[in-house]
Amino acid sequence: MLNTNFEYFTRKTNRRVIYYYSPYDTLINTFLDIDNIITTKTVSILRENVKHNKSAFLVNLDSHQFIIERHRINSIGKRLKRAIKNPTKKLLENASMLLKHEIPIVEPIALIQHYSLGFPKKEFLVNKYYKGMIGCDYFSSESPMKSHWESAMNAILNLSLKLKAAKFTHDYFRSQNILMVDHKPLLVDIQNINKFNGDERAFEIEHGFDIDYFYRYLRFSPDAQKLFGEVFGLNKPNFHFSTQTPGASFL
Repeated sequence: MLNTNFEYFTRKTNRRVIYYYSPYDTLINTFLDIDNIITTKTVSILRENVKHNKSAFLVNLDSHQFIIERHRINSIGKRLKRAIKNPTKKLLENASMLLKHEIPIVEPIALIQHYSLGFPKKEFLVNKYYKGMIGCDYFSSESPMKSHWESAMNAILNLSLKLKAAKFTHDYFRSQNILMVDHKPLLVDIQNINKFNGDERAFEIEHGFDIDYFYRYLRFSPDAQKLFGEVFGLNKPNFHFSTQTPGASFL
């Protein structure tokens, strides 16, 4: 069930800033000591990227499971850039907007920043953990989920219509950025969601580009791509992405 009452709060303490959502405010004091959580509560290390100073951990905490993504910011230039324009903070702001429109996403719980000399040196993004499959695996040619594809594609259609109704566009709308949970899609990579403020005609074109992008990135699985085209009405005669938005006839 979606939580549509997320409120966005900030707390500053001891050279640390934490941005968090109200449903998890009882865990905020615990999150402030997030290094200790990673040390003592980690179930598994999901990712370790030494080159880019990024890691991801699955942790158990108070009967909840979370994924903590850690980013060490070593260079002064990157710290300055992060202080001016932080894409992770935008992710939380986008999450609040999307949830208020009942658009299903992987819920970010908190962003914790550790500061040194006025600049962030470490960031921790805490996400709710979901047991599911990334869309590119779910719709792969070898997927064991093929019997559910049609209902899943219709759920993605409904997701796209919700995005359209709220005038959101996604820079990278594709199966790689959708998590399938119980055969229903949750958006990830939501820092690349944008609220469109142009005229209706321009938005129709942008939304069409999003659908086109999703369709093209399904080329790794011809059967899934064909089904996507059928569900979204892309196989109609004389259909052009630049002049017609998929799903428009369903609104």
